[in-house]
Amino acid sequence: MRILAFGTYDPAYSRNRTLLDGLRASGVDVVECQVPLWAGTDDKVAAVRGGALTPAFARRLLAANAALVRAHAQVPDYDAMLTLYGSLLDVYLGRALSRARRRPLVFDVFMSAWVIAKERGLFTPGDSRDRLLRLVEGSALRLADALWTDTRQYVAVHQRLYGVAPDKFRLIPTGSDSRFFYPAPDYLRHAATQRPAFRVVYHGLYIPLHGTRWMVEAAHRLRGHADIHFTFIGDGHARAETEALARHLALPNVAFLGRLPREALRDHLSDADVVLGVFGGQLQGQITVPNKIYEGLAMGKPVITAHTPAAADAFRHGQHVLFVPVADPAALADAILALRANPPLCAALAHGGHRLFADRYDYPHLGALARGYLEELLGNPRL
Repeated sequence: MRILAFGTYDPAYSRNRTLLDGLRASGVDVVECQVPLWAGTDDKVAAVRGGALTPAFARRLLAANAALVRAHAQVPDYDAMLTLYGSLLDVYLGRALSRARRRPLVFDVFMSAWVIAKERGLFTPGDSRDRLLRLVEGSALRLADALWTDTRQYVAVHQRLYGVAPDKFRLIPTGSDSRFFYPAPDYLRHAATQRPAFRVVYHGLYIPLHGTRWMVEAAHRLRGHADIHFTFIGDGHARAETEALARHLALPNVAFLGRLPREALRDHLSDADVVLGVFGGQLQGQITVPNKIYEGLAMGKPVITAHTPAAADAFRHGQHVLFVPVADPAALADAILALRANPPLCAALAHGGHRLFADRYDYPHLGALARGYLEELLGNPRL
């Protein structure tokens, strides 16, 4: 089976890398037809705020599409085209090119661009940008022959927003990559040992669903415990206000390290006693399971995260992760104290979470799942 990965997707983005490498691990011949368009998240934010309607962006998009057409003409025959996350605008061109070769088009929508933009306040509900983004996203979902996302809750949202039939979707969890995120050989002994300092680590982009405010407020509640330290790694949307809150509270137990190379991030996660998941109350947090949770499990670390419908489908409380209520810093502080006082529970979570990850959420398992969906699609006589 040969699959063409097509579009202006970011090949380094974790979802895309994990999915493509998983397909390759499952024996699929993956050919990439990728042309850069975006200069990072800020560029996409600017496009949603109105930059996509400027002549300069139109020229960029036309140039990228022309390059994709030329590259596609050189691609050998394939069984299906796959447009990856971040390729929303490419679905239209991909539909035309795949149809010309009489091949089905699969769109890994993964997360809704409209939901993310709404929760980041990138438009006023009901304004022209709101309507345009919903039109573009809804039309792209309807054009594809098959759609992939990570949770059944996201399927329900797409059905409610755009009327897309649930049976058009197949679920592929976010997962992670054990070639990079893996536990130290003595991770269970590490988890079961009460060390002088208890390190609580957050890593991410400070997006609203992460709820970094609640992490800082939990640190404030634990400021009297000199042995508990919080480390924040990353950069993004709410970092400035998160740091401002920590300064306002004069917290001695919090450090902000900014964005780090992947190897340095792995070192910090390897030395962590607890990895924090997400705690925000936004819709996005209720319907998806971010990769930071899977990365913590892959590292063999106890993970604390908010109890959400999507997370409850993926994990069991006390067996794989510790759940706390959404947006509840007191409960988060209590959970950290409970783990600090109970090394055997830390070791049990480290073992149970890592075993679940290895059995279900590592990239080869996700690739096998995706291959099965492709075989199902290609066996459909209607296509």
